[in-house]
Amino acid sequence: MRRALALAVAVAFVSPANAIDGDILRARMSAGVTSDSNLFRLPDSVTFQNGASRSELLSYLSVGLDFDRDWSAQRVRAAFNLRDTRYTEYPQLDGFDWSTSLGWTLLEGDQNSLGIDLSRSRATLGFADARVLGRPVVDTTSLTMRGALEVVPRWSAIAAVGWLSTDNEPASRSVLDYEQTFVETGARYDFRTGSIVDFVWRHSVVDFVNGSSLGFDNGYSQDDIGLRLDWRVTEATLLSGRVGLQVRDYADARRDRFTGPGVSLNADWRPRGGLQVVATLRSELSAPAEINASYARINAVSTTASWLATGKTTLRAGVDLMRRDFRGDGTGGSNAAERRDLMTALTGAISIQVWRTLELGADLRLDRRDSNVDSFDYFTRIFTLRAGMVF
Repeated sequence: MRRALALAVAVAFVSPANAIDGDILRARMSAGVTSDSNLFRLPDSVTFQNGASRSELLSYLSVGLDFDRDWSAQRVRAAFNLRDTRYTEYPQLDGFDWSTSLGWTLLEGDQNSLGIDLSRSRATLGFADARVLGRPVVDTTSLTMRGALEVVPRWSAIAAVGWLSTDNEPASRSVLDYEQTFVETGARYDFRTGSIVDFVWRHSVVDFVNGSSLGFDNGYSQDDIGLRLDWRVTEATLLSGRVGLQVRDYADARRDRFTGPGVSLNADWRPRGGLQVVATLRSELSAPAEINASYARINAVSTTASWLATGKTTLRAGVDLMRRDFRGDGTGGSNAAERRDLMTALTGAISIQVWRTLELGADLRLDRRDSNVDSFDYFTRIFTLRAGMVF
């Protein structure tokens, strides 16, 4: 009721003239109700917490502010988002997620730039592998500095440095806390036709700050060498992403080294008629916080299509397929190193632009994981009714 009243009041005081393209400052509000048939992602044969409910009905209210302003050759961006989530069956999981970011860019020309980005966030992770009573949340802080300097026409030297830190809760998940630093250098070629290619070498170092409690050092260094591109294939098709070689070396000699391809490519096709199709291909190592082995290899494909059926109604549908192979030495002699997951997700959504500032929608997601380790199998159905405003 509290969320419904807040949304009704906001709608009453917002007119269609408030949201104007190019606004320097924008406010956002959204609210929704979600039904999740298997909140803790349990196999069908498992009952959670002595017969407690597997399903959950949760509600959320989120608000946000976006600031974007150009001053001469500079651009300043800032954003803040706050989300309050309330659970019906498991109120101990109630809480706030938030994120904030600040960016500054100095644009001297088409191929000269200098930028700094800072962000902090708190996010509730999924329960697929956590399976804890407390909220599995992670606090993340990142800082990046990047620059480009034109050397000769169309060619620029590029460089970047960055730092990222995570802090996981509850305490049982603190072994996943890590710090990452990276340095990047390379060259950029601008075709002046809407296509850009970067030739990049990046060196990263990851330190698991509480990893000693595992009995070994799961930290590593990684080198990525390859291409990063935004390629205008046709007027309606854009290919973007990266392709190259990944080399990962672990600090602990018992951990397995990896050398292999790293690919993450997106094809965005936008023909006429309000249709957009995005296809993604990934073949890479998983993020550090997702693994319980030397490394996990991800191979994934996904396709999402959206169609502006009328001037106010948008339909979306998608399919995601991912195989995740855990390789190498499992922690504590567990079976994680032999684990293989096949994950499938089907999504559908409808959005209706009631007013210029108000959008109503519904989303359905069918999510399934089949693993050779039966305790990691699950199926869940997630249905959401939502309303959102921008003004």
